[in-house]
Amino acid sequence: MAAGIGFLLIGAAVIALSLSLRGRTRGRFRSWPAASGVVTDQEDSPGTLTSDETRLQIMHYSYSVNGVGYSGTLQMVIGKTMGENVRKQTFLNAYPVGKPVEVHYDPKDPNRSLIEPGSESGTFLTLVGAGLALVGLVAILTHR
Repeated sequence: MAAGIGFLLIGAAVIALSLSLRGRTRGRFRSWPAASGVVTDQEDSPGTLTSDETRLQIMHYSYSVNGVGYSGTLQMVIGKTMGENVRKQTFLNAYPVGKPVEVHYDPKDPNRSLIEPGSESGTFLTLVGAGLALVGLVAILTHR
């Protein structure tokens, strides 16, 4: 039972940490200046990660800062178990080639940029915390 409580508490602490980090990261990226950009290409890469069951949808964009041109990418992992066709079409519809986009860039290094500030940070750590908390909860509930 004590181990279950320990896992539950550690899981809750990891979740709290991830949410705190996510908030700070989101705030920092949102404070980056924005530039006008445009979607330049869409790319579909089969067999990403460890399985042929996943695909990587990649959107390329370009933008300029103080007259200097830069480019970046936004990537989305799409798996067959995640509704591959629906997710792919949603991504393609959101970022068609030629669409104007707002690009947030690092004022210290304009090569670093984001299209969706805050969406990329903290998810993995939150899942780890939830997993630990779930293990703890199961251990507590099954302890007799």
